[in-house]
Amino acid sequence: MNDRQISRLFWGAKALLVAALLYVAIEAIWRPSEPAPGLKPKAVSGGERVSNETGRAPDSQPVADYSVIVESGLFGATDQTNASPALSSPPAGPLRSAEALGLRLVGIVAGGPATSRAIIEDMATQATSPYRIGDAIASATIQSIESDRVVLIHNGQSKVLVLHAGRAAKGPAPFDANDVGQANPQRPLEAVQPPSAPSARLGYVEDLFRSATIEPYVKNGRTEGLRITGLEQSPLAAIVGLRNGDIVQTVNGQSLDSKQKAFQVLKKARTQSTINMQLLRNGKTKDLSLDL
Repeated sequence: MNDRQISRLFWGAKALLVAALLYVAIEAIWRPSEPAPGLKPKAVSGGERVSNETGRAPDSQPVADYSVIVESGLFGATDQTNASPALSSPPAGPLRSAEALGLRLVGIVAGGPATSRAIIEDMATQATSPYRIGDAIASATIQSIESDRVVLIHNGQSKVLVLHAGRAAKGPAPFDANDVGQANPQRPLEAVQPPSAPSARLGYVEDLFRSATIEPYVKNGRTEGLRITGLEQSPLAAIVGLRNGDIVQTVNGQSLDSKQKAFQVLKKARTQSTINMQLLRNGKTKDLSLDL
């Protein structure tokens, strides 16, 4: 063999070697390598195990299980059968009269709990004044004011004062011997709506003086007050506490000798908290007080 033939064989061998290397590289890239025999996992046999807890609804508890919580008052609840009522019911049966305390109900101003007034006369002092719910009078406390009566609490017992006429809104009142000398016997006092403001309550007194018949009361040639008549049909008299034939002598300490003087005194009373009147009724001195 000459040198040319040897050179051709050498280059042919190189070409075959390069081709073999390329083949091995391509096989390594395109075919995934298999794990070593020692790392191959064993075959898994058998079916999938389903958990007994998956998808299972919780057992419902009987209602009796919760009764322990309710009965124990865990959340502050109370047994309805043992709960005391929120409001005490009025005592059953007729109530005893409170007139034994020396009181007499002569008028009622109808309204709500905050605005209702009871015109009560203290027969011992012959003073007539308006009272609210909760006010104390003659060792008793006013519990409620109704359309024709007032309930009081005295020594833990409920007692009642019935409107003096006894048959309010049902007919004329029976003749009262104490009303002798009046033009007409006094009729039952009607329940009226109370004024909404103190100025309106004072206006009631002014309206009463305007609508009533007022004449000077002269004794021994001297004017000692103003006689008021024409109150039989006036519900305003119940608020003020005046009766037909009363003689008003002073208002807030000021003597009255004319109707004009009365209005001047009432105008000054706008700055006062109460109106105090001194009058003669059936020859006896009486004091009236009206809160403004």
